[in-house]
Amino acid sequence: MFFANLLHASIGAPQLVWVPLFAGAGEETLNLASLIAFGLPAVLIVILTHGRLGYRL
Repeated sequence: MFFANLLHASIGAPQLVWVPLFAGAGEETLNLASLIAFGLPAVLIVILTHGRLGYRL
């Protein structure tokens, strides 16, 4: 539960700073930037680990 809250705070808090700085960029552009910032590393982790991220039963 701690890590879920930490992840949520690490995503939500910077948006308070970045959104006003890039207000002219538009919501669609900011969503695309978030997708690239979080989606690309997630896909790379899955590819580089060959999908073996879970526990062995």
